[in-house]
Amino acid sequence: MNLTSEEKTSLTDDERIENITPLPPPENLIRFFKLDRSRLAEIASRIGPDIEEINHGGDVRADLIENFAARGGYLKPAEGEGKLPMVEKLVDEDLARIAVAS
Repeated sequence: MNLTSEEKTSLTDDERIENITPLPPPENLIRFFKLDRSRLAEIASRIGPDIEEINHGGDVRADLIENFAARGGYLKPAEGEGKLPMVEKLVDEDLARIAVAS
C-alpha cells in the first residue's frame, strides 16, 4: 500500500498494514463512557507537568532530552525486525480479545 504524504502520520508508517481502524477522538470516549471531566483533569494534573512548566517557554534543556532518551531509549538505533514475531503475537492476542469483547 502506498500512502500519500497527507495520509501518513509519520515517516515510519508501516506500509505492510492493510487495514487500520482509527480510534475515536477522546471527546467521544468521554461522552460515551460518561467520564467525569473534573476527575480526568485531576488525574492528568498528577501525571506530570505541562510542557510550559518544563521548558519555561523556551527550548527543552539538553539534559532533560538526554534523560528522556536514556529512560525511553528514543535515541537508540532501530532494532530492525528482530522483535517483529513477538509484537505480531501480542497484536494477534489483543485483536482476539477485542473480537471477544465486541
